[in-house]
Amino acid sequence: MTHAPHSVRFVVVNDLFVPTITAQPTTGKPPWSVSTLVFPAILGGPLAITVLALVNGRRLGVASGGQLAVAAGGVGAMALRLWVLALVQSGSSGRVVSALAGALAYGVVVLVQRPPYRAFTLRGGEAASLVWPGLAAAVGGAVIEAVLAAAVLLAVTR
Repeated sequence: MTHAPHSVRFVVVNDLFVPTITAQPTTGKPPWSVSTLVFPAILGGPLAITVLALVNGRRLGVASGGQLAVAAGGVGAMALRLWVLALVQSGSSGRVVSALAGALAYGVVVLVQRPPYRAFTLRGGEAASLVWPGLAAAVGGAVIEAVLAAAVLLAVTR
């Protein structure tokens, strides 16, 4: 008596094995990584991070409410930075206060942009380089903040 080999195969159809995030073509330029935005936030302050985050939010397709939250966070952080400068009336702590205000604005950016950026990366997207835009925003933001800080110090000391 011979036994036939078992060649029965089972096909399991289960929704668990169906991908939920499918590849989608990106339109326009790819976004920057949300985690790398911290460097211009610390080095350039709240103005630098706000400008970069608004551009990044547009690239990620963030809704207008999220963009408004990022803009409000940046404006609020900048106002806080100038208010502290007016209270202290010293430019020596300006860079530290600017870095802290930039970090505060960055916190809002993380809350708003991390979920859409995660979906972008799970679809296989690769982030754009932030080197030159980040450097330009950091330098530009620092220069504009220095001019605003000088104006506040002149107004307060008169």
